[in-house]
Amino acid sequence: MSKTLKGLVLFSACNLVSMSIGAILSIVLHLPAQFGGLLSGNDVLQDFLFLNGTALSPDLWLLLGQFVLIGCALRRGRVGMVGVIGLTLLGAVTTLGQLGEPITVRAFSPATFDGVQASLVAVNIASSLLMVVFGILEWRRRRQANWATGAQPETQTSDARRGNT
Repeated sequence: MSKTLKGLVLFSACNLVSMSIGAILSIVLHLPAQFGGLLSGNDVLQDFLFLNGTALSPDLWLLLGQFVLIGCALRRGRVGMVGVIGLTLLGAVTTLGQLGEPITVRAFSPATFDGVQASLVAVNIASSLLMVVFGILEWRRRRQANWATGAQPETQTSDARRGNT
C-alpha cells in the first residue's frame, strides 16, 4: 500500500469517526444543520437520517457512502479509482459543508467557545482537507502507474490508425 493511499484511508477514517461523534453530539444537544443560514431543521435526528445532516456531520447516507468508498479505495483497478476519486470529492464537499455551518464560528468565538465542539469542527475540517490532498496525490500516483503499464499500447494503436508507426 502506497503512502498516499495510507494517508487517504487514515484521514478518511479519522473524518468518518469525527463526523459520527459529531452526529451523536448534535442529536443529543439539538444542533441542527444551518448551512449558510438556509437550513433550519427542527428534528435533528430526522435531518440526520434523511439528507440534511447536522451542524457537526453530514447525513447518515453520506457517512455510509464514505465507509463504502474507503473499502473501494483499498482495491485495485477501476473500483479502487472510484474509491479514491469519491473520497477526494467527498473531502472537498465536507470541508465546504463544515465551513458553511454557523457552529464553525460559534465554536471558536471567545463568548461561546466550547472545547468539544471546537475540537470536532477542527478535526472535521483538517481531516477532510487532508482527504483532498492525499486523494489527489493517490489519484496522480495511480494515473501515472496506469500510464506506465497500460496506456502505451493505446497510443501505438492510435498512431497506427493515423498511418504513423
